[in-house]
Amino acid sequence: MISQMRRASRSVNHNIAEGYGRFPFQENIQFCRIARGSLFETLDHGIIALDEGYISK
Repeated sequence: MISQMRRASRSVNHNIAEGYGRFPFQENIQFCRIARGSLFETLDHGIIALDEGYISK
């Protein structure tokens, strides 16, 4: 799970950076959408870790 969380959280930054360098603007938007998906994936991993007792509040 740690490896998945690291990959998903790093993917956010990578996609934002890649989208920033793209033209036209619509491509940037698409990469931001992908980054948003990675954010929700990271959030989901955190919720699962909390539910399973791997972490505490």
